Amino acid sequence: MKKEGWVTESRTNILRITHWGVAEAKKVAANGPDSKRQAEREARRLLSETREFIVLIEEYLADPSDEHLDGVSTKFSNISKALEALKKA
Repeated sequence: MKKEGWVTESRTNILRITHWGVAEAKKVAANGPDSKRQAEREARRLLSETREFIVLIEEYLADPSDEHLDGVSTKFSNISKALEALKKA
């Protein structure tokens, strides 16, 4: 942060934030993800994963093979991870 000019070191173990650092902190805080947006993003990801899961199940029904079953299993674990991320959001 010192390279970017956001902080200066005035004394040992004391840092001062420059006006550029304050402006950058405000910008990051304003654009940071709020919980509602994060939950919406995770819900959309879960929806997308679920739609892909349905397609993989239909492919497995059309041609029951180990390859298709592995794809279904992998997608199911992705859905589980997306659900956990949604719960944390």
